[in-house]
Amino acid sequence: MNNSAIIVTDMQKGFLDPANSWYTHGSELIVDTISMVCSKFPKDRIFFSAFVNHPSDDNKSKKFLTGSTEAEIIDQLKHLVTKDNLFQKNTYSVLKIEELHDKLKSFDTVYICGLEGDACVLFSSAEAYDLFINFKVIEDAVAGFDAFGGRGQFMEFYRKHFGDCLINSADLK
Repeated sequence: MNNSAIIVTDMQKGFLDPANSWYTHGSELIVDTISMVCSKFPKDRIFFSAFVNHPSDDNKSKKFLTGSTEAEIIDQLKHLVTKDNLFQKNTYSVLKIEELHDKLKSFDTVYICGLEGDACVLFSSAEAYDLFINFKVIEDAVAGFDAFGGRGQFMEFYRKHFGDCLINSADLK
């Protein structure tokens, strides 16, 4: 993975817990793929985002409070997380975080995977597109397509709006 990096969006316990109201259907199916994809990158080129409620957010039903169990990165990926590669956000796009955006400028390609295809992955992809960051969405390492009516419509939306931005994990060299 020459001069490239990967962003793993919101692979948090609260999104992968079927008992949580914010559970993302199919999220458990992408964990092994994300783990495998991350193994292809040096640790200093792997970046994680974690959604947390905005401090002024009165909607505590989300439960994604800083330090809560729901907000933690899942155990299967936790060994890859460092204080320097985990970025907490309270927006859809991880690229709103200036420190991360600045780090990503030095890479030729940024791969995006994680949750959710119709929210944070989508908004991060749109922002990467707007910022002229060369990006690829790892299509078999993304879950959460309810707003699109399923995976097929999701992929078509990405192709239509962002061009040739989809890649399968098997095609990563």
